[in-house]
Amino acid sequence: MSGGPPLPPLRSDLALGLVNLRDVSALAPDEAPGRLYRSARWSRATAAGQAALQRGLGEGLIIDLRGADERADEAPLPASWPGWWQDEARLPPSIRGRAWLPMPLLGRRVVGRGVWSASGGRDKLGLLQHRLSGAEQAKAHVIARLRAGGLGQLYLWTLLGGERRFGRALRRLGRPPGPTLVCCAAGKDRTGLLVAVALLIAEVPRPQVLADYAASAAAREALRADRQVIDGLIAQNIDPEPFLDARPEVLDEALDRALQARGGLAGWLRRAGIDGEEQRRIQRALRG
Repeated sequence: MSGGPPLPPLRSDLALGLVNLRDVSALAPDEAPGRLYRSARWSRATAAGQAALQRGLGEGLIIDLRGADERADEAPLPASWPGWWQDEARLPPSIRGRAWLPMPLLGRRVVGRGVWSASGGRDKLGLLQHRLSGAEQAKAHVIARLRAGGLGQLYLWTLLGGERRFGRALRRLGRPPGPTLVCCAAGKDRTGLLVAVALLIAEVPRPQVLADYAASAAAREALRADRQVIDGLIAQNIDPEPFLDARPEVLDEALDRALQARGGLAGWLRRAGIDGEEQRRIQRALRG
């Protein structure tokens, strides 16, 4: 992934609707600058903000981790950005540039697999009993566990239930050459997990990985005002305030628990479909 032109601006600009935007290398300097960016959803940007993103990304790509339901009221990016095109997640990596990749990272199946993988024997028995009682009972059980466990619980479920989805996104980093912007609704949780795993693959030290994640705390007020970020939590009668946090120890523990459950990073990557050659390619793409 060759370094492209700087993404203007390199940090959030609320006047342009560029929320939680940064070059990952700003706080993870072992990662080369101009390679990997992260932000809240691109569609929140004003026309001027989107023009700035388009200029800054050049021949790069956007990996959008939101689900179709979160994008339902938006025009696809190619309709707004002439010269860009939509790449479906199921297609193999392309050498073409200026691509928008809708790659949903979460979903009912991901959460279901994650809950099951993170559960011990007694918890699995209880989960089975709830499932036998009906879908609503099982959902209520999962929501109760989410309320109790907070962000750390959600991160663990995502890491253990979405490995293949992580793998599809990770394989696109650096393809085509140019900057990559990873985004979701807030640019904090799904984006934070994908960026963290990518940096671990690139052998960026864990303190840098956590420092980059923690920088999302500065966007708390802007994220609180974004209905897409918090409405889903409110709909489940979950207090959104703790879910606006970006405490590095929460990510650190979730990563440790998920990787330990898979026998380390190598075991987790095998489940994600990322082999040694692909790991080396990602390292070159992010570190140069």
